Amino acid sequence: MKYKPLDLASIGSLAFKAPDHEKYPCSELAYEAGRMGGTMTAILNAANEAANDLFRTDVGLGFLDTPKLIEKSMDQARDNCVFKTEGVELEDILEAHKWARRSVEEATRDLVEGTAKKLFL
Repeated sequence: MKYKPLDLASIGSLAFKAPDHEKYPCSELAYEAGRMGGTMTAILNAANEAANDLFRTDVGLGFLDTPKLIEKSMDQARDNCVFKTEGVELEDILEAHKWARRSVEEATRDLVEGTAKKLFL
């Protein structure tokens, strides 16, 4: 590669700040999914992928709809048998992934058609 390797010693010092969850709401969703464990991290990841894919294909989503769609998918997963914390197998993770993508696609369709606007206000 034509880039120099990262040399942290040459930087001198680094400063860290607490994350701004209000400005970056997906970060809090990620922490929440991590605390919940089980298949929730797969659900978060798949919902994020689907929301970003749909945003980039310009189906009518706003940038700020992404965390709302992820949160809605996570909330629905809690009420669904797709969220598991015990005896999680690869098949469970793959099913949760598929389910979350479908969940976001359905919510997006409803949002764009105007039938779910009240969910995102």
